[in-house]
Amino acid sequence: GATVGDLINQVAFHLETGDAQIRFRSPNADKKVDLVLTHMEARRSPEAPLQALVDGDLRGYPYHIELKAQATKDWRSHDPWPFTLTAEGLGGRTKIEGHLSPEPGDLSLDLELFSSGERIGDLEPWWGVPADADYPYAVHGHLSVEADRLELNLDDLRIGQTAATMTLLDPPEEEAPLQVDVQVSMMVLDELMHLIDIEDKEIATKPLLTVDIPIFPGELTLPDATVHVELDQVLRDSEELADLSEVVADVAVLQGHLERVTFSARADEASFRGRSDFDWQADPPTMSLDLAGEALDLGRLVPLDEVAPGLVVRARRFDLRVTGAVRKLRQMLDEG
Repeated sequence: GATVGDLINQVAFHLETGDAQIRFRSPNADKKVDLVLTHMEARRSPEAPLQALVDGDLRGYPYHIELKAQATKDWRSHDPWPFTLTAEGLGGRTKIEGHLSPEPGDLSLDLELFSSGERIGDLEPWWGVPADADYPYAVHGHLSVEADRLELNLDDLRIGQTAATMTLLDPPEEEAPLQVDVQVSMMVLDELMHLIDIEDKEIATKPLLTVDIPIFPGELTLPDATVHVELDQVLRDSEELADLSEVVADVAVLQGHLERVTFSARADEASFRGRSDFDWQADPPTMSLDLAGEALDLGRLVPLDEVAPGLVVRARRFDLRVTGAVRKLRQMLDEG
């Protein structure tokens, strides 16, 4: 070619390798994750799209990845570069379609995401989901990244019978919190609680809202965020307990800690509203709960027979304030 750009446009290659291993370590080196590439092959020519195949295993479980990218006439242009990526592993399948746009001075990304599987418990080796969680799952959404702005829209999020949509926005303003909006048409509480593992750990010495995912070398700490949640209906397995409806909650996360929750809901004829505040820096950490409502039948909300058989608690109106101080989250939940 007459120029370096012309030379790049005419490049053709065929790459093939195998028996490679990539190791990731946590910052303090107490955890490692091995990614094995059993076989990898990629090829590209000026007339044909880029194609790549990868087979290997992650934490001892096999995966398969395919990438196809449309050929571009001129790598120096700012035209979008379409591509499709599919991945299979642990009984699930993921497909990502989108394009990369080489804007001047930056890149923008636009993706459509699909992922599904027959059994979410099969994801345990990679994502830490309880292995006995026997529910199908499906995700469909759209991700857009432009300069310093990120937006994720999940149009369909299903786990078992639970169905929801979610929007996540990382605004361009510096230090602005993530904005998350969750709309749940149906939640089966017993199914979701099965997926939650609350460790019995000290909560004063480290951020509470951390996520330990097996395929990541270190714990992930949730960033500052404001979360708005609306639930049309919350179902529970026990027919003796009232199902919840018209649930609205606003959650504030600051410096990795749950700071404040405001909420309202209905259960049968009862309606209630409340607010919880948390101070995780106090020694020991403290929490407060303010709750008010009308037409309360407490026995329809919580299983009182397990605590005091025959106890009946009803109130036309009620106001309640609870404060507590404990060092361990499980103690706070189990012992009140």
